[in-house]
Amino acid sequence: MRAPFQIFTVIYHKKVRRIYLEKILVCVIILTIISELCACKKKVSNSQNKIDFPQIAQEIHGTVPFEFELGNQKNELGKEIGLYKIKPRRTIKNSEYYDGYLFKLFCGNIIRSTEYKQYTRYTCGDGDTLEIYNSGSFIFSHNRDCTEVINIPDEQVVELAEEYLKNNDLLPNGFTIGKSLGGTYDENGKPLMKSVCFCREIGGYEVYGRSDITVEVDAQGIDAIYSIYSDYEFERNIRCLSYNELIDIDPLKEGQIVYDATKLNAEVSKIIIKEFKIMYYDSPINQPELSYIQPVYQFKGVAVDSEGNGTDYYWTISAIAY
Repeated sequence: MRAPFQIFTVIYHKKVRRIYLEKILVCVIILTIISELCACKKKVSNSQNKIDFPQIAQEIHGTVPFEFELGNQKNELGKEIGLYKIKPRRTIKNSEYYDGYLFKLFCGNIIRSTEYKQYTRYTCGDGDTLEIYNSGSFIFSHNRDCTEVINIPDEQVVELAEEYLKNNDLLPNGFTIGKSLGGTYDENGKPLMKSVCFCREIGGYEVYGRSDITVEVDAQGIDAIYSIYSDYEFERNIRCLSYNELIDIDPLKEGQIVYDATKLNAEVSKIIIKEFKIMYYDSPINQPELSYIQPVYQFKGVAVDSEGNGTDYYWTISAIAY
Protein backbone atom coordinates (compact mmCIF):
# COMPACT_ATOMS: atom_id res chain seq x y z
CA MET A 1 0.00 0.00 0.00
CA ARG A 2 1.33 3.42 -1.01
CA ALA A 3 1.78 6.08 1.58
CA PRO A 4 -0.50 9.17 1.23
CA PHE A 5 2.56 11.23 0.23
CA GLN A 6 3.42 8.74 -2.55
CA ILE A 7 -0.17 8.77 -3.86
CA PHE A 8 -0.16 12.59 -3.83
CA THR A 9 3.17 12.60 -5.66
CA VAL A 10 1.87 10.29 -8.40
CA ILE A 11 -1.32 12.33 -8.83
CA TYR A 12 0.68 15.57 -8.83
CA HIS A 13 3.11 14.31 -11.47
CA LYS A 14 0.27 13.06 -13.66
CA LYS A 15 -1.44 16.43 -13.35
CA VAL A 16 1.76 18.33 -14.17
CA ARG A 17 2.45 16.03 -17.12
CA ARG A 18 -1.11 16.54 -18.39
CA ILE A 19 -0.79 20.33 -18.10
CA TYR A 20 2.62 20.17 -19.81
CA LEU A 21 1.22 18.09 -22.69
CA GLU A 22 -1.74 20.44 -23.02
CA LYS A 23 0.62 23.41 -23.25
CA ILE A 24 2.67 21.64 -25.94
CA LEU A 25 -0.52 20.89 -27.88
CA VAL A 26 -1.65 24.54 -27.64
CA CYS A 27 1.77 25.73 -28.82
CA VAL A 28 1.68 23.33 -31.77
CA ILE A 29 -1.80 24.57 -32.75
CA ILE A 30 -0.71 28.22 -32.48
CA LEU A 31 2.43 27.62 -34.52
CA THR A 32 0.39 25.77 -37.16
CA ILE A 33 -2.08 28.66 -37.43
CA ILE A 34 0.74 31.20 -37.66
CA SER A 35 2.45 29.10 -40.31
CA GLU A 36 -0.75 28.86 -42.35
CA LEU A 37 -1.38 32.59 -42.04
CA CYS A 38 2.18 33.38 -43.13
CA ALA A 39 1.87 31.01 -46.07
CA CYS A 40 -1.40 32.60 -47.12
CA LYS A 41 0.06 36.06 -46.69
CA LYS A 42 3.07 35.11 -48.81
CA LYS A 43 0.87 33.70 -51.56
CA VAL A 44 -1.30 36.82 -51.60
CA SER A 45 1.79 39.02 -51.61
CA ASN A 46 3.29 37.11 -54.53
CA SER A 47 0.01 37.28 -56.43
CA GLN A 48 -0.38 41.02 -55.87
CA ASN A 49 3.18 41.68 -56.92
CA LYS A 50 3.28 39.57 -60.07
CA ILE A 51 4.62 41.80 -62.82
CA ASP A 52 2.20 42.14 -65.70
CA PHE A 53 4.69 42.89 -68.47
CA PRO A 54 3.14 44.61 -71.50
CA GLN A 55 3.39 42.30 -74.50
CA ILE A 56 4.62 44.41 -77.41
CA ALA A 57 5.88 41.71 -79.77
CA GLN A 58 4.28 39.06 -81.94
CA GLU A 59 3.51 35.95 -79.92
CA ILE A 60 5.55 32.85 -80.72
CA HIS A 61 3.48 29.68 -80.88
CA GLY A 62 4.44 26.06 -80.46
CA THR A 63 7.70 24.76 -79.04
CA VAL A 64 10.87 26.64 -79.90
CA PRO A 65 14.30 25.44 -78.69
CA PHE A 66 15.89 27.87 -76.23
CA GLU A 67 19.68 27.80 -76.05
CA PHE A 68 21.62 29.58 -73.31
CA GLU A 69 25.16 30.62 -74.20
CA LEU A 70 25.89 32.71 -71.10
CA GLY A 71 29.37 31.40 -70.36
CA ASN A 72 30.72 32.75 -67.06
CA GLN A 73 27.64 34.96 -66.68
CA LYS A 74 25.85 31.90 -65.33
CA ASN A 75 27.69 32.49 -62.05
CA GLU A 76 25.98 35.85 -61.65
CA LEU A 77 22.56 34.21 -61.56
CA GLY A 78 21.17 33.35 -58.13
CA LYS A 79 22.79 36.20 -56.23
CA GLU A 80 21.12 38.12 -53.40
CA ILE A 81 19.83 41.59 -54.17
CA GLY A 82 17.78 44.24 -52.41
CA LEU A 83 13.99 44.34 -52.44
CA TYR A 84 12.45 47.81 -52.08
CA LYS A 85 9.08 48.72 -50.61
CA ILE A 86 7.19 51.33 -52.61
CA LYS A 87 6.28 54.49 -50.73
CA PRO A 88 3.66 56.93 -52.00
CA ARG A 89 5.19 60.17 -53.27
CA ARG A 90 2.10 62.11 -52.30
CA THR A 91 1.54 62.17 -48.53
CA ILE A 92 -0.03 64.40 -45.91
CA LYS A 93 3.42 65.72 -44.99
CA ASN A 94 4.18 67.02 -48.48
CA SER A 95 0.61 68.02 -49.42
CA GLU A 96 1.77 71.62 -49.76
CA TYR A 97 4.05 70.55 -52.62
CA TYR A 98 1.22 68.93 -54.57
CA ASP A 99 -1.61 71.26 -53.57
CA GLY A 100 0.43 74.44 -53.78
CA TYR A 101 3.80 74.39 -55.49
CA LEU A 102 2.88 72.36 -58.58
CA PHE A 103 -0.21 74.46 -59.23
CA LYS A 104 1.77 77.66 -58.84
CA LEU A 105 4.45 76.35 -61.21
CA PHE A 106 2.23 74.84 -63.88
CA CYS A 107 -1.40 75.80 -63.51
CA GLY A 108 -2.17 79.03 -61.68
CA ASN A 109 -5.71 79.55 -62.99
CA ILE A 110 -7.69 76.31 -62.64
CA ILE A 111 -11.08 76.36 -64.32
CA ARG A 112 -11.97 72.69 -64.04
CA SER A 113 -10.94 69.50 -62.25
CA THR A 114 -11.95 66.02 -63.35
CA GLU A 115 -11.45 62.97 -61.16
CA TYR A 116 -10.58 59.59 -62.61
CA LYS A 117 -9.82 56.28 -60.91
CA GLN A 118 -6.05 56.79 -60.67
CA TYR A 119 -5.62 60.53 -61.08
CA THR A 120 -7.20 63.99 -61.18
CA ARG A 121 -6.90 66.23 -64.22
CA TYR A 122 -6.76 69.98 -63.65
CA THR A 123 -7.48 72.22 -66.63
CA CYS A 124 -6.08 75.74 -66.66
CA GLY A 125 -7.63 78.84 -68.18
CA ASP A 126 -5.31 78.67 -71.18
CA GLY A 127 -6.07 75.01 -71.82
CA ASP A 128 -2.90 73.64 -70.21
CA THR A 129 -3.43 70.47 -68.15
CA LEU A 130 -1.89 69.05 -64.99
CA GLU A 131 -2.64 65.42 -64.13
CA ILE A 132 -1.73 64.32 -60.59
CA TYR A 133 -1.88 60.59 -59.87
CA ASN A 134 -2.89 59.14 -56.52
CA SER A 135 0.62 57.69 -56.18
CA GLY A 136 2.25 61.11 -56.68
CA SER A 137 3.33 60.88 -60.32
CA PHE A 138 2.24 63.82 -62.44
CA ILE A 139 2.07 64.99 -66.06
CA PHE A 140 1.97 68.59 -67.22
CA SER A 141 1.27 69.58 -70.81
CA HIS A 142 0.93 72.92 -72.57
CA ASN A 143 -2.06 73.40 -74.84
CA ARG A 144 -0.27 74.35 -78.05
CA ASP A 145 0.37 72.87 -81.46
CA CYS A 146 3.92 71.98 -82.46
CA THR A 147 4.01 73.41 -85.98
CA GLU A 148 7.35 75.21 -85.94
CA VAL A 149 10.54 73.26 -86.62
CA ILE A 150 12.89 73.12 -83.63
CA ASN A 151 16.43 73.84 -84.77
CA ILE A 152 18.16 73.38 -81.41
CA PRO A 153 20.83 70.60 -81.38
CA ASP A 154 20.13 67.54 -79.21
CA GLU A 155 22.91 68.43 -76.76
CA GLN A 156 21.41 71.86 -76.16
CA VAL A 157 17.91 70.39 -75.77
CA VAL A 158 19.22 68.05 -73.05
CA GLU A 159 20.90 70.98 -71.26
CA LEU A 160 17.69 73.03 -71.47
CA ALA A 161 15.60 70.21 -70.03
CA GLU A 162 18.06 69.49 -67.22
CA GLU A 163 18.36 73.15 -66.28
CA TYR A 164 14.58 73.52 -66.13
CA LEU A 165 14.16 70.47 -63.87
CA LYS A 166 16.94 71.51 -61.49
CA ASN A 167 15.82 75.12 -61.27
CA ASN A 168 12.29 74.03 -60.36
CA ASP A 169 13.23 71.23 -57.94
CA LEU A 170 11.90 68.51 -60.23
CA LEU A 171 15.01 66.32 -60.56
CA PRO A 172 15.69 64.21 -57.43
CA ASN A 173 18.76 62.06 -56.84
CA GLY A 174 19.02 58.71 -58.62
CA PHE A 175 18.29 59.89 -62.15
CA THR A 176 20.99 59.76 -64.80
CA ILE A 177 21.84 62.61 -67.14
CA GLY A 178 19.20 63.01 -69.80
CA LYS A 179 19.41 61.57 -73.28
CA SER A 180 17.47 62.47 -76.41
CA LEU A 181 14.74 60.03 -77.41
CA GLY A 182 13.67 61.52 -80.71
CA GLY A 183 10.27 63.19 -80.85
CA THR A 184 7.62 64.43 -83.30
CA TYR A 185 8.43 65.22 -86.94
CA ASP A 186 6.68 66.96 -89.80
CA GLU A 187 5.99 65.45 -93.22
CA ASN A 188 9.50 66.37 -94.36
CA GLY A 189 11.18 64.65 -91.42
CA LYS A 190 11.97 67.90 -89.62
CA PRO A 191 11.66 67.81 -85.79
CA LEU A 192 8.73 69.68 -84.28
CA MET A 193 9.31 68.38 -80.76
CA LYS A 194 12.21 66.58 -79.04
CA SER A 195 11.96 64.33 -75.99
CA VAL A 196 14.61 64.08 -73.29
CA CYS A 197 14.52 61.18 -70.83
CA PHE A 198 16.15 61.20 -67.39
CA CYS A 199 16.40 57.50 -66.61
CA ARG A 200 16.71 55.94 -63.20
CA GLU A 201 19.08 53.70 -61.28
CA ILE A 202 18.51 51.91 -57.97
CA GLY A 203 21.46 50.34 -56.20
CA GLY A 204 23.54 50.74 -59.35
CA TYR A 205 21.02 48.88 -61.54
CA GLU A 206 18.91 50.35 -64.34
CA VAL A 207 15.16 50.56 -63.82
CA TYR A 208 12.89 48.86 -66.37
CA GLY A 209 9.27 49.84 -67.00
CA ARG A 210 7.89 53.38 -67.00
CA SER A 211 9.90 54.97 -64.20
CA ASP A 212 11.56 58.16 -65.42
CA ILE A 213 11.27 61.89 -65.91
CA THR A 214 10.67 62.91 -69.52
CA VAL A 215 10.72 66.47 -70.84
CA GLU A 216 9.30 67.46 -74.20
CA VAL A 217 10.79 70.54 -75.85
CA ASP A 218 9.46 72.41 -78.87
CA ALA A 219 10.50 75.63 -80.63
CA GLN A 220 8.84 77.69 -77.86
CA GLY A 221 10.61 75.91 -75.00
CA ILE A 222 9.43 73.34 -72.46
CA ASP A 223 6.18 71.83 -73.70
CA ALA A 224 5.50 68.93 -71.31
CA ILE A 225 6.84 67.20 -68.15
CA TYR A 226 6.24 63.52 -67.35
CA SER A 227 7.31 62.79 -63.77
CA ILE A 228 6.50 59.10 -63.41
CA TYR A 229 8.28 57.05 -60.76
CA SER A 230 7.87 55.59 -57.25
CA ASP A 231 9.54 56.53 -54.00
CA TYR A 232 10.89 53.57 -52.07
CA GLU A 233 12.72 52.26 -49.01
CA PHE A 234 14.95 49.22 -48.61
CA GLU A 235 13.14 46.26 -47.03
CA ARG A 236 15.41 43.21 -47.22
CA ASN A 237 17.72 41.16 -49.42
CA ILE A 238 16.17 38.37 -51.47
CA ARG A 239 17.62 35.55 -53.56
CA CYS A 240 17.30 35.65 -57.32
CA LEU A 241 16.70 32.70 -59.62
CA SER A 242 19.65 30.40 -60.18
CA TYR A 243 20.54 28.99 -63.59
CA ASN A 244 19.01 25.59 -62.75
CA GLU A 245 15.76 27.26 -61.67
CA LEU A 246 15.78 29.47 -64.75
CA ILE A 247 15.93 26.65 -67.30
CA ASP A 248 12.77 25.13 -65.78
CA ILE A 249 10.76 28.20 -66.83
CA ASP A 250 8.86 28.18 -70.12
CA PRO A 251 10.27 31.27 -71.85
CA LEU A 252 7.29 31.53 -74.19
CA LYS A 253 4.75 31.70 -71.36
CA GLU A 254 6.52 33.73 -68.68
CA GLY A 255 7.65 37.34 -68.79
CA GLN A 256 7.93 39.66 -71.77
CA ILE A 257 9.46 39.04 -75.18
CA VAL A 258 10.55 41.77 -77.59
CA TYR A 259 11.82 41.21 -81.12
CA ASP A 260 11.33 42.60 -84.62
CA ALA A 261 9.21 40.08 -86.52
CA THR A 262 9.56 42.07 -89.76
CA LYS A 263 13.17 40.90 -90.04
CA LEU A 264 12.09 37.26 -90.17
CA ASN A 265 10.63 35.58 -93.25
CA ALA A 266 9.42 32.39 -91.61
CA GLU A 267 8.50 30.87 -88.25
CA VAL A 268 11.04 31.18 -85.44
CA SER A 269 13.03 27.94 -85.31
CA LYS A 270 15.30 28.65 -82.35
CA ILE A 271 16.27 31.33 -79.85
CA ILE A 272 19.82 31.77 -78.58
CA ILE A 273 20.37 33.75 -75.37
CA LYS A 274 23.87 35.23 -75.15
CA GLU A 275 23.83 37.73 -72.27
CA PHE A 276 21.71 39.16 -69.49
CA LYS A 277 21.57 41.97 -66.97
CA ILE A 278 19.84 42.53 -63.66
CA MET A 279 17.42 45.44 -63.56
CA TYR A 280 14.66 46.74 -61.29
CA TYR A 281 11.03 47.02 -62.35
CA ASP A 282 8.87 50.02 -61.51
CA SER A 283 5.79 51.20 -63.41
CA PRO A 284 3.48 53.15 -61.06
CA ILE A 285 0.97 54.23 -63.72
CA ASN A 286 0.73 50.96 -65.66
CA GLN A 287 0.76 48.77 -62.53
CA PRO A 288 -0.28 50.84 -59.50
CA GLU A 289 -1.11 47.67 -57.56
CA LEU A 290 2.54 46.70 -57.18
CA SER A 291 3.86 47.31 -53.67
CA TYR A 292 7.53 46.49 -54.36
CA ILE A 293 10.25 47.61 -56.74
CA GLN A 294 11.62 44.17 -57.54
CA PRO A 295 14.56 42.79 -59.54
CA VAL A 296 14.13 41.38 -63.03
CA TYR A 297 16.38 39.54 -65.44
CA GLN A 298 16.60 40.89 -68.97
CA PHE A 299 18.13 38.42 -71.41
CA LYS A 300 19.38 39.39 -74.84
CA GLY A 301 20.01 37.08 -77.75
CA VAL A 302 18.87 36.34 -81.28
CA ALA A 303 15.73 34.77 -82.73
CA VAL A 304 16.42 32.72 -85.85
CA ASP A 305 13.81 31.61 -88.39
CA SER A 306 13.81 28.43 -90.44
CA GLU A 307 15.52 30.23 -93.33
CA GLY A 308 18.44 31.38 -91.20
CA ASN A 309 17.37 35.01 -90.79
CA GLY A 310 18.00 36.52 -87.35
CA THR A 311 16.85 39.47 -85.24
CA ASP A 312 17.63 40.77 -81.76
CA TYR A 313 15.56 39.09 -79.08
CA TYR A 314 14.85 40.28 -75.51
CA TRP A 315 13.27 38.24 -72.75
CA THR A 316 12.45 39.88 -69.40
CA ILE A 317 11.19 37.99 -66.34
CA SER A 318 10.93 38.51 -62.61
CA ALA A 319 14.21 37.47 -60.99
CA ILE A 320 12.80 36.61 -57.57
CA ALA A 321 13.16 32.99 -56.47
CA TYR A 322 9.78 32.58 -54.73
